[in-house]
Amino acid sequence: MYCLEHMSPSLVAMSYDIRCFMIKKLPFLRSWLSPARVLGLHHMSAAAHLPPSAAPEAARSSLVPPKEYPMLSVEECREKIRQVLLGYQTTFRARKSTLEPEQLPVPDALGRVLAADVYAKDPFPQWPTSIMDGFLVWPVAESHSSVKSRNGIPYRELRVVSNVTAGHGLASISEPEEAAYVTTGTLVESADLAVVKIEDCEISGDIVLVPVVGVVAGLNLRSVGSDIDKGGRVAPGGATLTPALLALLKGTSAVCDVMPVVKVAVVSSGDELINEQADTNGPMLHALLVERFGSAVEVHRVPPLVDDYDQTRQALLDLAASNDIVITTGAVSKGSKDFIKRVLEEEGEVLSGEVCLKPGKPTTFATLRGTPFFGLPGNPASAYVAFFVFVEPFLKALLHNNEMRGPEEVYVTLAEAMRQTDPVRPEFVRATVAATPDGRLVARGVTGGCSQRSSRLLSCVGVNALVRLPAGAGTIPKGARMPCLLTDRVEPVRDGDDTIMDDVEAEAFAFRRLVAWLQERTDVQNIDLMNLAGFCRPSIHHHTSPPSASTEIALGVVTCSDRASQGVYDDKAGPLVARLCGKADASVVVVPDDVSSIQRAITDLRDRHGCGLVITTGGTGFSKRDVTPEAVLPMLEKRATGIEHMLLRYGQERSKSGLFTYLSRPVAGVLKGSPACVVVTLPGSPRAVEEILGCEQIDCFSSPPMSSSSGVVEAVESWPVYLVWFIHHNSYYNLRFHELEALADLCGNVSKESLYAVEEDMKATPTHPPTALVESPWVYVRLPNDEVAKAIAERAVLVKAILSVWGTGKTIPETIEDVNKHMPREKRRQIITDELSFKYKLFAFGRKFTSRERQELMDSFGCLWDGDEKVDIENAKTVLWLISEYEHTSGPGGAGNKKASKIKRHFCAREVAAGRYEDKQEPYFARYELTCRPVLGPTSLDNELAFIMANLAKIERGKIVYDCFVGTGGLALTASHFGAFVMGSDIDIRVLRGHRVAYANEGKSPLLDAVPGDSGPKDISIFRNFLCYGLARPEIIHADMAAPFWRKDAKADGFVDVILTDPPYGIRAGTKRVGAKTEHVIADRTTYVPQKVRYETNEVMDDLLQRAVHILVDNGMLVYLLPIELSQLFTPEELDVMEKSQEMAGDNPAERTRKRKRKQEAAARGKVAASTRVILRDETVMMSRAGQGPKGEASSEGDAQCVQYRDVYAPETARDLPFLTESNYLRLLPPCPKELEVVSVSLQILSAGLGRLVVSMRRLPR
Repeated sequence: MYCLEHMSPSLVAMSYDIRCFMIKKLPFLRSWLSPARVLGLHHMSAAAHLPPSAAPEAARSSLVPPKEYPMLSVEECREKIRQVLLGYQTTFRARKSTLEPEQLPVPDALGRVLAADVYAKDPFPQWPTSIMDGFLVWPVAESHSSVKSRNGIPYRELRVVSNVTAGHGLASISEPEEAAYVTTGTLVESADLAVVKIEDCEISGDIVLVPVVGVVAGLNLRSVGSDIDKGGRVAPGGATLTPALLALLKGTSAVCDVMPVVKVAVVSSGDELINEQADTNGPMLHALLVERFGSAVEVHRVPPLVDDYDQTRQALLDLAASNDIVITTGAVSKGSKDFIKRVLEEEGEVLSGEVCLKPGKPTTFATLRGTPFFGLPGNPASAYVAFFVFVEPFLKALLHNNEMRGPEEVYVTLAEAMRQTDPVRPEFVRATVAATPDGRLVARGVTGGCSQRSSRLLSCVGVNALVRLPAGAGTIPKGARMPCLLTDRVEPVRDGDDTIMDDVEAEAFAFRRLVAWLQERTDVQNIDLMNLAGFCRPSIHHHTSPPSASTEIALGVVTCSDRASQGVYDDKAGPLVARLCGKADASVVVVPDDVSSIQRAITDLRDRHGCGLVITTGGTGFSKRDVTPEAVLPMLEKRATGIEHMLLRYGQERSKSGLFTYLSRPVAGVLKGSPACVVVTLPGSPRAVEEILGCEQIDCFSSPPMSSSSGVVEAVESWPVYLVWFIHHNSYYNLRFHELEALADLCGNVSKESLYAVEEDMKATPTHPPTALVESPWVYVRLPNDEVAKAIAERAVLVKAILSVWGTGKTIPETIEDVNKHMPREKRRQIITDELSFKYKLFAFGRKFTSRERQELMDSFGCLWDGDEKVDIENAKTVLWLISEYEHTSGPGGAGNKKASKIKRHFCAREVAAGRYEDKQEPYFARYELTCRPVLGPTSLDNELAFIMANLAKIERGKIVYDCFVGTGGLALTASHFGAFVMGSDIDIRVLRGHRVAYANEGKSPLLDAVPGDSGPKDISIFRNFLCYGLARPEIIHADMAAPFWRKDAKADGFVDVILTDPPYGIRAGTKRVGAKTEHVIADRTTYVPQKVRYETNEVMDDLLQRAVHILVDNGMLVYLLPIELSQLFTPEELDVMEKSQEMAGDNPAERTRKRKRKQEAAARGKVAASTRVILRDETVMMSRAGQGPKGEASSEGDAQCVQYRDVYAPETARDLPFLTESNYLRLLPPCPKELEVVSVSLQILSAGLGRLVVSMRRLPR
């Protein structure tokens, strides 16, 4: 007690704060630390330090326990204000109804609001009026007697009878030979007259020469009522009087009723404003009210209030009684002299005492004896922000007598990084927004120096926007798009400021186009062929044309949870959705499990935040509070049931809980109204969200840069040049350029012209002659960026690496000089910094390096570095290639004399992307080796060729792929690997039901014993292969290609993206189709068994091409194999050269030796490899791996098994070609329908005069 009595007032205040803390944390002290006891100690202490005469005043101004208010969110506070406004609008109108309606014949004040619709008493304009300076004439025909001609041009000579300027009467003429001079604005007697511009006339005294042609009645005249007719509505009730509307009211002689003026009291509080410093908040708020509302508000400025409770109470009660709204600044926090909240608690009702807002946390909203009361903080920036967030929306709704809405927000691009450190409160940063020439809004930095403190008034000067940064966002990078509240007009960027570029360019143009397309469709439910990821970007090239620029889509997330909205626990699912979708700036909203709250949140995200995709989490179960589907379904214009089914299916496949996924109720569809917006509902469990979205499928917001086919050189000349390094020793080497071109289009929308748009000295014309012995394995290309290059190398089968060339030359010194020229030391240091490591890799093409040559080469290029760079052989971040290419002087493949090989050129290049072979990873297609599959057929396609064909077809996730001769599913496996939706058909029922003898792989398969869901040896069908690799089960049916199973009118615009097939030519592949029906009598009923007949090659090709024309979508792809016979096209000597050249270019010598050994072993075992499958014409040929014998006989060497071949396809048009080139391959193809365009054709030489074409075609747009 003694200590408390001798404390200073400041220490007593501190003791009171400690007491409040202790009562909260230690409830059992509540009785001992009673308010009366503490207050009594405080009164006694305060009185001990003041003069006796001041003791009563000290007791009056002593500390009173501040009432604790929950900190409401901005939206919750607006809802409180909205509820008060609904009742107060009626009171306000009733209060003003006693006044006479104000009728303003000529409104002179801006900002007043019309109380009712205004109609025109007179038309405007009331007379025909000239809009040009010229001559008023009567229009006549060219046959009129007064018309003359000069140089074939008709004209008239008219006499000027009057000169009438604007404001000096009515201009008129009585005869066709007369004219009157008029000026702009002159009233004209009749609308049948015309005004000829003075520039088109020749004047000579009182005679004027006017043209005849084109002069018609009403020329250059404003007709009566052209702006508005008599009785027409000039403006609706609730419209604000603008300068243009005031002018129109004046012209139509309209009399209008206006809404009553709203009286607003503005008062500041604080002794310091009287004795020590100027009142800045009061003038600022006064000016804001006048600027935003003009004369619609009547502002009553009151001198600052002193820090006295009684005076404050009386002043506020007087203001509330005489005004419609009261606005104060200061004295609303928890200070000892902050009396305003105490007055509001005693005389009114405090609805919001704290707001989760920075700046502006103490902002208070209350009613004082029925009058709305805004208590704004005393810091200038806080008051500035609170005015725009709360006060302005309230006044707008009151003046226009409509529902209160939050301030309209737009999205802006940050021109520099902004930092938000408050973990709880969102922050409104004062900034300046400008419009760039391309239409973007760019927020330029922090105003008022480097500080955004609420006390810094300079942070509000010169700004026109409040950028809203989410709580706990940390550093938001430059280029991010953030919501913004505009407080003033937006000006164009100043000179030199239009260089601000967006660092975060999300390319979801295709998504928006797809949404628009879906809204126009009547069969939107059929999009169940796409999953959630495929819905956003992939597989829509046939719906949209590629744009030349990228746009961004905003993501909105709504978490539906009662407990999360009440703060019982933190929302984890909402931020997880934003993170998995790669949208750090996504708008995340937490709402309770209430239908209206969910609907309002979704609408708000679309209309105010511009979200094109809204994902909800939670509320999809079966409890009474799970109402998210009930909230979303009435809002949908069209429902995407396909996405809902795919969510269930994909969740079941990935979820560890299995069937529990089906206990969710997903809903997806397109919202009613505009702008376009898609809503998808997900479960509320973060684990379920991660199972659905946490995978490589989700690519909703980014796509590679796009290029347009028009203006290729101008569009791509700024792209970097890359060196593509092909895998040289490969049997499918001739397909390398076609695969590169297809993947460039798939991964980066790069056309063939753009790809090879390099300088003349870099060009390497892509050719595929089968006679080429050895070609360079490199080609220069242009690509948009490193990401596209990496995507190509990651997927390509025939690409070893993609390099960025630093320098090249015929000698090492020339190469080093070229490196220093194009990649100086400063640029090299930017790539290889102190934190990054690098290493060298050496390669020689045409010969091999000796150890000494390798060391000399590395030593020679050592001059490029300072010596302090970090070298890491195992885990280098940067790989530099030193490549030497030699001319081939002896033998194909450079297998001749090493010393005789001459150097052709050196390369020094940085490795941008390494293919699967080069980075020592197992190629993704290696696991699909034929020896690893449980189910094989005699014609199963090689896995490498299958993936190359899939790349030629540009298969990607979400596309629909159809294989009409599915067989054992070699091509279907590749399509499923890339995430496509696979359909297939085959006439062989063993494909579906399984047949162990015909289809089981007799070799040992490492994956055979690990097949989930295997039902035993009798169930070995095509589906076994898909189970083995964990791929989605395809949709395969037993059907005949000659008789399609779909309706011919099912989809006029196609429904398949890709047809990828290997037609089964020849008897060995079981080429059959359904023939005539043979009747069989069984007991008392008649039945039939369809007969299978031969399927001739010409019929196979004709049916395949016609089916492609019908079912492929626009720009859909058809890729197939066409084996051909070459023995009738070339001499044996030519065939021998062609076969050897391909073998040498495709394999190294060691590999050729191993292949020959394997062939011999296979022949000894009596097996025939699948790659021998070809077709011949009009004859039967007996062939085997071991050798060839006479027709109908097997080769005696090795007693090899022989197979029959027939159905020849040997085009007669190509017989005269000694050596084929790619341009002549088209002559080898069967007749092609006009709806199909050949994209690429490649020829492979097999053996014994046999070859096959790999053909890719495109379906032309309908």
